Amino acid sequence: MPLAHVAIAVLAVSLFGGQWVAARVVQAQVPPFLVVVLRFAFIAAVMLPFVRRPRAAQWRRVAVIATFVGGFNLALSYVGVGRIDSSTAVIVSQLMAPFTVLLSVLLLKERVGWGAAAGIALALAGVVVLIGAPETPPDPLGVLLVALASLSFGVGSVLTRRWGPLDANMLNGWSAAVGLVQIGALTLIFERGQLEALAAADARGWAAIVYICAAGGLLGFALWYWLIARHPTSRLSPFLLLSPVAGMLGGIVLLGEPLTLAKALGGAIVIAGVALVQLDARLSQRRAGP
Repeated sequence: MPLAHVAIAVLAVSLFGGQWVAARVVQAQVPPFLVVVLRFAFIAAVMLPFVRRPRAAQWRRVAVIATFVGGFNLALSYVGVGRIDSSTAVIVSQLMAPFTVLLSVLLLKERVGWGAAAGIALALAGVVVLIGAPETPPDPLGVLLVALASLSFGVGSVLTRRWGPLDANMLNGWSAAVGLVQIGALTLIFERGQLEALAAADARGWAAIVYICAAGGLLGFALWYWLIARHPTSRLSPFLLLSPVAGMLGGIVLLGEPLTLAKALGGAIVIAGVALVQLDARLSQRRAGP
């Protein structure tokens, strides 16, 4: 890869990791479902004028994928990160890779090697280390919610693979529209004082909202899709391992979150497990190649 493309990949995954820091900042000021609604509304407003509508036969599939990848995933993530710090959340979120592989085996009957199986077990063990930390362990419910968000993302990814190929920009734009309706209903039912919260948000809170909508939600994915169009996914996937590192550093530097032994050890174990899953996928692709 050219050096400029490497820099773009590092920027994209850093933007992904930074979303957890921004989510943690805005949690104290704006209800979580409302933040997700703002994110979806921004992406839908920017993308829908420029992407085609799904064909009649695609609408149901787009709606189901959007529910898992967008609605469930983000709603659970933003509620969960309100109960744990951003460093822990970004580590637990890495379970989406092992979950996706496991669901591919169960639902798509794909075969994985021992490396992927060991990676899944190792990643889960890392989360157990985080939860069982003797010094101020994280809220188990917060960890569970972020883990369920990762599982939801895995379900959506597997369904995308089963029902694809689908145009990525079309899926991203209309998934935002579907999520806007779904999470919009949740904020109306379960949250109160949304307008008052937005009016009372300070500059730091609004900066976090802008980051979530524009930097992490739109620019990050735009850069990533641009790279996917030019390089094999097997070459890009290792860069995703930098996302939790960026999230942890952001939480420590910007929010003053402590770097505990359990967090460092659990994070290292989770990242090692995800790396094993990625390595096994790359080796499988090489063996299956011509």
